[in-house]
Amino acid sequence: MWGIRYTEAIGGLSKKAVDNFNSIAQSSLESTRGLSAFGAQYAQTFNDVSVPLNNAISKQREQVASLTQAYAGFAANATASENDTAASLQARADALANFSRSLRDGTSQFDLLDQQSLAGLQAQIDATVQKTQSLANEATPVRSYRLSRLSRDILRRRRGRTAGN
Repeated sequence: MWGIRYTEAIGGLSKKAVDNFNSIAQSSLESTRGLSAFGAQYAQTFNDVSVPLNNAISKQREQVASLTQAYAGFAANATASENDTAASLQARADALANFSRSLRDGTSQFDLLDQQSLAGLQAQIDATVQKTQSLANEATPVRSYRLSRLSRDILRRRRGRTAGN
């Protein structure tokens, strides 16, 4: 009798153990399904957000590249214009210097003027030559300054746009 009761007790415990195991296995399966559904939903949400975001970033990069190209063209045109201005000022300074030399040599068409009139005219011409020469000399540093400011502005804009990405 004792053997039968022992066997029944063990059988009851075994059934409880199997039932508990089945319950745990069922809970684990439901958790796995829930995690799988969450993973799929997370992946879809990530895709829904990342595609438009990547498109916006690409568009901003294209705009920055376009602006950079426009600024480079502007800088090239400004440099050419400033070079032309400097060359024009230098040509005028040279012409005035030549005119001044011809006045000093007495080979100009103003031979009828007396020396006092020529001296005043010479002083004005010398002052004009100096001023024109000064403007020609200032054109180069101004051009360098403007190009450095333009480069600085372009870099700041690039950093500002890439920092926002």
